[in-house]
Amino acid sequence: MTAPLQQFDWKSSSYERPGDVWVCGKACDGRPCRLGPSADGECTVRSQCEPEKVEDRYRCTRSVLYGGKCADGPGTDGTCCQADESCQPRMSLLKRRKVAGAICAAISLACCLIAFAQSGPKSSLSPGAIASAHAGLETNCAACHVAAEPGTNLLSTAVGLHLSTADSEKCLKCHHDIGAAPFSPHSINRQRLAELTAGADENPDSVRRSSQLAAIVGSVSSNQELSCSVCHQEHHGRSFDLSTLSDQQCQTCHKSQFADFTHGHPDFEQFPHQTRPNIYFDHARHLNAYFHTSDETAHSPGAESSTSCSTCHHLDAGGGMMLSADFDRTCATCHESQIVDLPFPGVPFFGLPQVTQRPDTESGEDSIHGNWPVTEASLRDMPPFMSLLFAEADSGTSPGGISSAMIWQCKQLLLQVRRGGEMALTERLPKEYSWLADSFAGMSPMLVAASQSWFPRLSEELAAHATNQPLPETAGVALPETRAVPPTRGWYISDIDRTIRYRPVSHADPVMRGLLDNLAPLVQGEAVSDELLEMYTALANPSGSGEISRSGPLATGRCLSCHTTSTDGDGVLQVNWNTKKPIGDAPFTNFRHESHTQNNNAESCLTCHQIQKEQQALDFFRPEYFTRDDLGRWKPQTEDACPLSSGLSPIKRSQCVSCHNKSTVSQTCLECHNYHVHSP
Repeated sequence: MTAPLQQFDWKSSSYERPGDVWVCGKACDGRPCRLGPSADGECTVRSQCEPEKVEDRYRCTRSVLYGGKCADGPGTDGTCCQADESCQPRMSLLKRRKVAGAICAAISLACCLIAFAQSGPKSSLSPGAIASAHAGLETNCAACHVAAEPGTNLLSTAVGLHLSTADSEKCLKCHHDIGAAPFSPHSINRQRLAELTAGADENPDSVRRSSQLAAIVGSVSSNQELSCSVCHQEHHGRSFDLSTLSDQQCQTCHKSQFADFTHGHPDFEQFPHQTRPNIYFDHARHLNAYFHTSDETAHSPGAESSTSCSTCHHLDAGGGMMLSADFDRTCATCHESQIVDLPFPGVPFFGLPQVTQRPDTESGEDSIHGNWPVTEASLRDMPPFMSLLFAEADSGTSPGGISSAMIWQCKQLLLQVRRGGEMALTERLPKEYSWLADSFAGMSPMLVAASQSWFPRLSEELAAHATNQPLPETAGVALPETRAVPPTRGWYISDIDRTIRYRPVSHADPVMRGLLDNLAPLVQGEAVSDELLEMYTALANPSGSGEISRSGPLATGRCLSCHTTSTDGDGVLQVNWNTKKPIGDAPFTNFRHESHTQNNNAESCLTCHQIQKEQQALDFFRPEYFTRDDLGRWKPQTEDACPLSSGLSPIKRSQCVSCHNKSTVSQTCLECHNYHVHSP
């Protein structure tokens, strides 16, 4: 065996350490000391010692490390007999190289800063080509970087504080549709983000080590602002996709981490039934009760087979959403007649109620009330709209009819309508209810015609009453007969009960829709008037309104038997007229029906949307959507947290995993999810 280069016994040779910063000054003479200098560059040789006096003599105390006790020993006066052999340590070759390298680097950096300390950087500083989407900005660095703005130089930027969010502010000049909180995670406000993540649980058993390491190194707090460059990194070439993110990047910040979609991804919770739908519709009930029967053609004549989903649903232009066909194609066959509602009287808005006290006379008239033609079918109370017209008047009404004072005010209003038309009604309404005038624009011609028919000598009656003169005789004046309700849509005169009524003209009737849109937010408050509440109750009754005091099976006002109500972002009650809820510009989930359907046939749809096999035994109007008051009247339920089953079973993650796994379709995070989510 070869001999070692040096002896490592401290008594035999010096222990050379090439990595030390300092070396012995005597190394050039070939006589380096055994221990070498200290870490601070001081010589550790101590040739002279401090003799110790023992009784009357001094003895040498030099350590064995420095040669042991000398032969001659110290002098009689206690001085050491050895000469001082300490040296001046010097820097090692490694240290001299480091110092030289640092000096060269400093000189190079200074030269670069001086060379580039101009109003803007040069193209030679670019780390690479940018993506094709930003290619037009390649020669304009200031469009994306604050450091490249005029008046800014690299020297001041290098020694100053520069935040990456300042560059991100420049991104928003073009990308202004990211949302109200662009630098918050997922571009949603922190309060909403805290609500979404409150129930998230850690799942360390199914997390990759790479995800755990990334979470430790690069995790971001929900209160921390994120710059665009955290996810979108430029200067990787023309063909680079800036929106590409790895699963590890997505899971860096997520509390609940998992290996992949197949292993560890949270299960779906009642998807897609987390909120109530806009339309009160049960697929299972319709298919089982109406379509899967022998007389199916009676329910949908001329239409495609109802077992095909394309009968009612079709893809949108982009192929992402599945839309419902319009009312005429899907629902009109069965429900158009219910909406028009010709067999029933419609909703009364003005009428001649029964009189509180009406003494019998030989002429059949009352000298106090004058002419007031009512029938046995006349209303007992004034309709809500009529009560609003006289809300600021001293009505003097009493339960069970209308008083004498109110009779003369009604007659006065009818005369004003004859002369002023719709303006007379508008002026009569309280200011806070002036919006009602738009909905009742077509009623004034009916009032004019009715007043001329019911009160042929109205002007004479009012003139005599004003001057306390005897009222004119009206016994011989022929009144219209109480004939059956005419098959009329819209506004019409009902002589059978002396009322002005309204029937819906068709689906999406503008009068009914306008009234419900305006009434819904008002009835939500505690200070709503009795008149508005009665009007809303009549129109919102899912089993029909009919007369105000009835809740029978009449169809007028059945808008809310199909259209649900909910509260908007501000908590205001509204009627859901559209078949689908708006999902925003960028929802969390990005799902395209086009790639999941095969020619839009029923079999491909039913793979995911399975009809419930067992029909729950519930009333037609389910308690999640309708409640009944003490009088038995139906009222819509306004609580959004009461979902209604659409007759379809919830979609399970296992259904998606059958295709989205490692061996088939992609299962990356961005395959199904968006990052930027808009929110108020």
